[in-house]
Amino acid sequence: MAGLARRLGEPLWLGLALERARAFDGPHASRARSLAAAARRRAAAARSLTSDEQDVAALRLCHEAAALALAALAATRGELDDPLPKASALWAAVAADLPGRPPGFDAAQALLATDDLLAFDALPDPRRARLTIAPTLGWLLALAEPRTRRQLVLARVARLLGFVATVAGLSWLALWLLVFPANEARYKPAVLSSLARGSAPTEALTDGARERACSTDRQQQPWARVDLLNHVAIDSVRVHVRSDTSLPLVLEVSDDDRRFREVSVRHEPIPTERWRVALGKQRARFVRVRHPGEGALSLSELEVWGWR
Repeated sequence: MAGLARRLGEPLWLGLALERARAFDGPHASRARSLAAAARRRAAAARSLTSDEQDVAALRLCHEAAALALAALAATRGELDDPLPKASALWAAVAADLPGRPPGFDAAQALLATDDLLAFDALPDPRRARLTIAPTLGWLLALAEPRTRRQLVLARVARLLGFVATVAGLSWLALWLLVFPANEARYKPAVLSSLARGSAPTEALTDGARERACSTDRQQQPWARVDLLNHVAIDSVRVHVRSDTSLPLVLEVSDDDRRFREVSVRHEPIPTERWRVALGKQRARFVRVRHPGEGALSLSELEVWGWR
């Protein structure tokens, strides 16, 4: 179990990479890291070649990447001559002592240890050869760590911070979606008993902007209503009013748009121009604000916070 946890955490913790980087801290570290970096560049170039026609070129790049990775490992021991030995010599000198050989190692070595420049052109199935050598090449590139311990420590800190930020963001998103109420009235259809001249259109009542006011004519029992399109467990309703709105205001909810039940009445002026009513998760589909006498409504937004 501990081994599994270590493998799963390696991309974040970089423990194995740090262990490998210590082997590159000797007197030949600069050359070894240069060779390891060159190996990774060739492997990256090989991965960018994806078509069947490019398989032979990709294999050649993989061949060079493997040889450079082996050369980097030989350099850490002070066993590397200049110029670089051929691939077959590097494999014979270095590969035998390397730990943890991956599956298919022997078949991959047979392909990668060749010194024949045309060996890959003669293969009947270059794509299959690429798949064969991939685990061994990845293993060699991991052993030949081009980053310094300082770089790896900085990368570990950056990854840990990124991981923490991701977890925090996902937790917040989960809370926002599953725990915190949402404004279920946003962009839902709204209707007013009448629309005064110069009033904003009814969709402004639920657009979230609060910049334009939807106003009724002066009439008997003016009202504004929003259809939530679903039955919602309502946590609270927030009515954003303008100063010329007639009082008192009655807040009502309904399941069918015919029988409304009164949930709150506001007689006093609203100094902040926002009337908030807590409903304790009452379920309803329609929410209506009404003045019970003769007057007019002027509302900039009607918000219904809750859960479907």
